[in-house]
Amino acid sequence: MSVNVGSLHRLRDSSLFPCIVGVTKNEILWRSLSELGVGTVIKQISFKNIIGTTSLSDINGVRWLTDLSGSFQKKEASTSCGFTIWSITPTKKYSWGVRCSTFYCVRDQQVSDWVGFLNSSVLKTNPSRPRNLLVFINPLSGAKKAQQIYTHQVAPLFYLANIQTKVIATTSRDHATDYLIENSLDSYDGVICVGGDGFLAEAVQGLLLHERRKFSLPLFSGHKPGEIELKPTIRLGVIPAGSTDSASYSVHGTNDVVTAALHIISGDDISLDVVAVHADDDGTFIRYVLTMLGYGFHSDLLRNDDKRRWMGSQRYNYSGFKTLLQHASYHGEISFYRVRIQTTYHLTVLFVIVDVPFVNQIFITILTIHCLSIIH
Repeated sequence: MSVNVGSLHRLRDSSLFPCIVGVTKNEILWRSLSELGVGTVIKQISFKNIIGTTSLSDINGVRWLTDLSGSFQKKEASTSCGFTIWSITPTKKYSWGVRCSTFYCVRDQQVSDWVGFLNSSVLKTNPSRPRNLLVFINPLSGAKKAQQIYTHQVAPLFYLANIQTKVIATTSRDHATDYLIENSLDSYDGVICVGGDGFLAEAVQGLLLHERRKFSLPLFSGHKPGEIELKPTIRLGVIPAGSTDSASYSVHGTNDVVTAALHIISGDDISLDVVAVHADDDGTFIRYVLTMLGYGFHSDLLRNDDKRRWMGSQRYNYSGFKTLLQHASYHGEISFYRVRIQTTYHLTVLFVIVDVPFVNQIFITILTIHCLSIIH
């Protein structure tokens, strides 16, 4: 009997008890029967919460199920004909985890039918889910653990969600920026950054300049304050692997890696503000800023940041204390115009002038982009 909406099937659950399984347009439901034949409470999983479905013959799926849930115990060989539904489940405030629900079948064809039906139903229910992602990894982030974080916590989830990836480990500052500016992104549904806030800012810079280059707009010297900023046509996602992960907290409310990966898989998105900074003397574009723009003490604190990455997050405490002992003083004057709103392609634009002695004035333009919570 083929699997379709409204059909009922007799399978066995993870405890090998018989169960009646049915599907609606938006979810799968089942009721297990106890040894006495008495029905238990009906359980259900929404298609929107399904990460993916794999057969028990999928070696990678079986191995990763143990790593992610810790609850998989393979039964005897005669019960290896089955499939596992991987789904999202809340674990604590703002955090998500992975739940697995295993069902056993009589024939291999049943397994194939269920896996195919459930995976296609998930995509139909949520067409915004990404299928092909470009992943940048900053190998220096997270005390040089970014690659390990991606390999062991994120890649298995992308595999289960049937997401294809191209992974690039950056080798220098602005590597991601340069790649995004110069290469076509048409085949990707999103760009993922595995790293800290600075690394994410590099990707934002690359995506926004990519759009300008695509429409033959000036990137730097001819890019003046007040010009229309183009919204990226591709979404941006962040896997937190930095020292502070401010952007991840803003987007997800947590810097939990699995939670971030599951938001990306689900196709969730949220808007974040981005600042465009221009020099006042000639209006030359300087760069885009995502989380903060610092002058004075904070800038001095971060000046030699790269040289102290081996210290991890403690480098900020060390640099802050060292800068404080220098008794540096910073003088500045901030002036501003009344807020002027200009709406073009749903972008909110705000013009601000910052006047600092010994430093050229800068124009700051604030615009909104969307991120794969991913940041879109």
